[in-house]
Amino acid sequence: TPFYAQSEGSALRSFSDEVNRAANDNILYKHPQDFELFYLGKFDSDNGSFEVFPLARLVITAVSCLTVGGAGDDPRQVKIPMGVN
Repeated sequence: TPFYAQSEGSALRSFSDEVNRAANDNILYKHPQDFELFYLGKFDSDNGSFEVFPLARLVITAVSCLTVGGAGDDPRQVKIPMGVN
């Protein structure tokens, strides 16, 4: 389901948080291989307009958001690809 975020970085954090939220009813957590985050366009909250880009741009896959909680690792740390704000 499309959602709105203040910035691409904010959308990435929300997506990553949901991918890593362990819950029986969380399909992103249970099946991360099936999900990707795309940047679809821009929303202007001042006038309610939405600019849809001609081509959606892949931001990150859910599998890439999975955290690793090994010894010495911060389980909240997500490796974000270069160039993502």
